[in-house]
Amino acid sequence: GILPSETKIFFQHLIKLNTLEIEGIISHLADNNQDNHSGLEFTQRQASLFKQQIEELHQMGIYPQYEHLANSATIIEKHPDFFNLVRPGIMIYGAYPSKKFEQVIDLKPVMSLKTKIISLKKVAKGTSISYGRTFVCKKESIIATLPIGYADGYKRSLSNKGEVLIRERKVPIVGVVCMDLVMVDVTEVPGVSLGDDVVLMGSQGDKKITVEEIAEKTGTISYEVLCGISPRVPRFYLKKGKVLSN
Repeated sequence: GILPSETKIFFQHLIKLNTLEIEGIISHLADNNQDNHSGLEFTQRQASLFKQQIEELHQMGIYPQYEHLANSATIIEKHPDFFNLVRPGIMIYGAYPSKKFEQVIDLKPVMSLKTKIISLKKVAKGTSISYGRTFVCKKESIIATLPIGYADGYKRSLSNKGEVLIRERKVPIVGVVCMDLVMVDVTEVPGVSLGDDVVLMGSQGDKKITVEEIAEKTGTISYEVLCGISPRVPRFYLKKGKVLSN
């Protein structure tokens, strides 16, 4: 990237390269996701400065085909400075740039994270679960094991506080999230069986676990949760409920 003070001299050198065509110019907003006055002022200054840079290029006879600044937050807010291209990023996933946008627009999440139960065990009261014995069963319980863990991008910080959906019920993660496994308490799930579908992020019936909930529980942002799903997790692309490719 180049600083505003460098724009003119940079492009003076660039236009001397007759093998190069300037197709577009881009900047990025640093603080328009948050609900505060200083962020709004900074965003307005950034947009104004970007507009000045474009006008300076036009004065030099440079007219890029694409001039763009607007990210998901800018699109949702219908900011006047769209220029001639927009960059919807996280909103394509149906997720919100930050909490303040949840009341502005209704987005439908398009990404789910799912697995299946691979083990069911009835354990006695006082049994500890997973590394470090951070969870001890207060009564006889049924513990399900799921073949997913932090190596798949499912955060270890969800240990003892995350939830998953099984048979349209929210059930708690018990014990530490392991590299390849997660344990959940399914004692209160009638009819629970090996092979049952498990939703870690997404919906099941009328219940849902959003990426925003996961981000809040792990002290991060939804961007990191979505980007953090590791390559070893199989991807399935659906259209009207049918798998197109994987």
